[in-house]
Amino acid sequence: MQATSIGDVGALTSGAVEAADAARRGAALAVYAFTGYVTAFAGPVVAGVALDWFGGAGRSEGWSAAFAAIALGSAVAACAVAAARPHHEPGVIGMEQQ
Repeated sequence: MQATSIGDVGALTSGAVEAADAARRGAALAVYAFTGYVTAFAGPVVAGVALDWFGGAGRSEGWSAAFAAIALGSAVAACAVAAARPHHEPGVIGMEQQ
């Protein structure tokens, strides 16, 4: 998930700002940027710690743990996105009618 979000950062940022309430756009952009920077910092640290705890770079267990940590982070992010989605009424798909 992170590899694709780096390439789409402009579109994702624009979407986050557009989706936010006009009175809260600054706060939404601040939270968006903060979470992006924190996860960009924490991801390699967590993967490195997992690699070290499970035998280091010379053992397959270490790499399995590192990739599992990355997968867990991606799964948590996907769940957060799914939970944050607005829920529509059944039968209403796409943009709301005006």
